Amino acid sequence: MVSSNSTIDRRDSASLDHWNRNTHMYGRDFELSSLSAAFSRTIARYATDAKSEVVLVSGMSGTGKTFFVKNGMAEIMSSSSGFYASGKCAQLEQNHPYSCVVDLFTSLCNRVSEEEKEMPSCKIRSGIRQSLQADDCFILSGLIPKIGEMLDLSTTSTTDSQNNENLHSSGKEQHACVLRSLRRFVRAVASWGTVVLFLDDLQWIDEASLD
Repeated sequence: MVSSNSTIDRRDSASLDHWNRNTHMYGRDFELSSLSAAFSRTIARYATDAKSEVVLVSGMSGTGKTFFVKNGMAEIMSSSSGFYASGKCAQLEQNHPYSCVVDLFTSLCNRVSEEEKEMPSCKIRSGIRQSLQADDCFILSGLIPKIGEMLDLSTTSTTDSQNNENLHSSGKEQHACVLRSLRRFVRAVASWGTVVLFLDDLQWIDEASLD
């Protein structure tokens, strides 16, 4: 979870349709309270140390972990502004570096675009683009095409496209550049509202995304 002082007005419950909240949870009061406490701590701490928080949700298969996080965060964030995004780690994608990251950040881009459509006066995408450096835009658009689309970045040249393929290598320097750019992107989004990122089926995460 990453938070910031938001410039987006609070939304009423009708604007939460994108979370598809249509079923109440029973018997999860303690877990929901723990999740809410983590969310509140993140908001309270971000103003002073800009640190995020990680929450792990464990349990047997089929016990409703995904449902709990999705609907729990919808309830927790119903009275605050922010962006909830989710990505899924797939067993068959474990050998594909950053596969979980691509899925997660594609979801985040969709949420940002939806938010701006709901509130066109907030130039969120242009604000995010201005917060990023040129190399961040190059790295992120090469790794996650949806970011390039959302930020309306120009198509890279043939040479640049070839260089983008190297982002998927295991080189420490390339990996460090990717992590740096991803952090800057999240901070840029967080300047417009609290960011909650949910990775599902973490047991299948690829090594690059785990970092």
